[in-house]
Amino acid sequence: MKYKQNILKLILEGAMNPHRIAASTLVSVISFLFLFFADSCFAEAPLRFMKSTDLPFLGGEAESLNQLAKETVPTFILVPGILGSRLTKNETIIWGEKSAKRLAYDFSDSQGYKTRNPVDADFMYSFIAPLWFDNADIYETGYDAIKYVLQNSDVPLLPFGYDWRQPIEGSARDLDEKIKNAWRDELADRELVLIAHSMGGLVVTWWYHKFYLPNKSSYPFNVLRQTIFLGTPHSGSPALLATLIEGYHRETEPGWIAAGIDDHIFKNLNKDVITFPSVFELLPGATDRVKIQKPSGLSGPLPKWNKVDHFNYKKWADFDWLEISRRLNGIPDRPRGDPNQIKNDPVKKEALKQYLEFYEKKIGPLLAHGRDFQRALAKLPLIDSALYFYTESQKTSYSQMWCMGT
Repeated sequence: MKYKQNILKLILEGAMNPHRIAASTLVSVISFLFLFFADSCFAEAPLRFMKSTDLPFLGGEAESLNQLAKETVPTFILVPGILGSRLTKNETIIWGEKSAKRLAYDFSDSQGYKTRNPVDADFMYSFIAPLWFDNADIYETGYDAIKYVLQNSDVPLLPFGYDWRQPIEGSARDLDEKIKNAWRDELADRELVLIAHSMGGLVVTWWYHKFYLPNKSSYPFNVLRQTIFLGTPHSGSPALLATLIEGYHRETEPGWIAAGIDDHIFKNLNKDVITFPSVFELLPGATDRVKIQKPSGLSGPLPKWNKVDHFNYKKWADFDWLEISRRLNGIPDRPRGDPNQIKNDPVKKEALKQYLEFYEKKIGPLLAHGRDFQRALAKLPLIDSALYFYTESQKTSYSQMWCMGT
């Protein structure tokens, strides 16, 4: 087992970034992951590598062997992370092709908005790049790798696409509907293995505790054999906070060409990200662990605000943490200078009003929602027999990659 963990560490090191498109290295993670737990999970599955096409020569025994395969080979569901599903609205792709269209989400009436503005969400194998650039591999290679490792085209592998903008509870509900209805035949009388990447792990966690556990008997599968989390931010993601502050962009070499491409592809994403409930649900749950660095050139001891409550909208306004999104939404900069002069200047007074209202009325409710979600999430126990895989690529919490089975 130790050699497997060491190899897995090498594969995962620097590979899993839970809040960024580009999962080209996910192929290595998933491929080895199946080899990693196959010994224990599938030791009693003699037909694991046998295809149904191999069975006819067995004559009358083929049907019974098919049934045995169904009983011993589980169905797999793959749940992607944030940005990992292609979104289509009114037959127009709004995310996943060339450049993002308007993605704004109405959090104030989430269920009503979802009903009035239906979106088709499909598992995103690749992101269709603009102009002559190559398409970006998202999950395609990883998906193919799973099929290859299983060596069985008849093993059900169900990729789950969902609207990653909505509250995680809504995505968990959509997953529940898929399992109970659309995938009933594929899951009937089989065991189930769930594989979840990044935010998809929170969707699975919420589904497990809020939908599955209270009513196990209503599900078509026999038993949930294994749940696997890949880089899931179970306590929130400091990297997501940094992304909100700095804007979303690919990790490319600096240059005006790369910057121009990013602006073309991700402008609307950076503009509308402040309307996504899921993003605020991903903020770190522990407010006492987020610190801001001492500004360069500031002498003396660290100011008192080096440790900050990142769910307090007033702090966001103080530090203008959403500067990029704010400007893209046409909200003016905060006027600087003597408060009395600002008060007596109609233009500056109006600019200050718009600035403060943006953080209070637009961001405040979403931050409060994110705090409530993290508090609820912290109360949920670990899933029995789940596997949790992490890496230290984000340099936030762990000194090394580690794997934990509960």
